[in-house]
Amino acid sequence: MIRDLLIAILAVASTVGGGSVALVLGNRGDAGKPDPRMQTELVKLEPIAVPVVRKGGLQGYVTVQVSLSVGSEVVKSRRSEIVAYGSEAVLRSIYEEERFDFTALQTAELSTLSKRIEKLIGARLGPDVVSDAAIVGLRFVSKDEARRGTAH
Repeated sequence: MIRDLLIAILAVASTVGGGSVALVLGNRGDAGKPDPRMQTELVKLEPIAVPVVRKGGLQGYVTVQVSLSVGSEVVKSRRSEIVAYGSEAVLRSIYEEERFDFTALQTAELSTLSKRIEKLIGARLGPDVVSDAAIVGLRFVSKDEARRGTAH
């Protein structure tokens, strides 16, 4: 009988305790709201045509468009800087890259290019400003295609 009484008291205590904990955790006012510091926005840069110069001669042009993932609060206060330095980082990343064959890019090379863009922007604006650089479009046009106007 004492054992049954102790089990009943334990059952009631655990039910009341569990209900109280659920009430406290369930009534947090900000639990469903995302942290504003974690919200990001895409900053879509204008397409940029970059000359590809190898061995002292023009090989063609790479046209690239990049979108940058940036914290919403940062975009509000620094959009013009992000666009300017982001465009410069894209131009430099492609112009200075001599290892890539832009006529036959591999997936790993695009990833490397994205990381390089992020790093260059981070060096100018701070390492936490841009969380991701996505290459939205990339096309190589040879020097001959550009002259003939046959690039599509």
